[in-house]
Amino acid sequence: MTDHGLRFQNFIVPYIIDIYYIGFWTALNYWGMTEQVPHVVFVATTQRKRDLEFGDTQFEFITLAKKKFFGFVEEKAAGGSFYISSKEKTIVDCMLYPKYCGGLDEAFKGIWNARDKLDFMNLFEYSERTNVNVVTRRVCYALELLGLERKISAKIIPGRQKGYMWLDPLGPKKSAGIFQKVRTYHKPDKR
Repeated sequence: MTDHGLRFQNFIVPYIIDIYYIGFWTALNYWGMTEQVPHVVFVATTQRKRDLEFGDTQFEFITLAKKKFFGFVEEKAAGGSFYISSKEKTIVDCMLYPKYCGGLDEAFKGIWNARDKLDFMNLFEYSERTNVNVVTRRVCYALELLGLERKISAKIIPGRQKGYMWLDPLGPKKSAGIFQKVRTYHKPDKR
């Protein structure tokens, strides 16, 4: 935890909702995985709750299915306590809903910044536990891109999936045009 990650808003959440954990971009900041300070406190819960403002703080509630509501820890400081997603679950949640963490770039940066503190087997197991194939694919892609795939390589190989999925749901919905480029570069001579 970093000093800038401990904010008084974290201590207010238990008084607003019973079943919760602080997550997404707020947790990325708390664990020191991003230097970005979110202007919103993102709260995961199994209960539907309207977003609210308290003073100059916005609380955004993200409703998760009960089977995706796991992987949080209790943090104690300054005479109080609150629940927050573990480092690994923070990454998995960000891969599940990138819009609540500033996009996949922020999630990838979080992995890189915490690479010496993450339990990569937990990260992979949590991604599988969500039972959302694209989350596991995003985690594996990020680890490969960052050169960290050897941390879980034994788990990845047997679980390779077929088919294509959009890596970034916030990005444009068009293919990279790889096949079009291949055809362009390999045009037969017209003699």
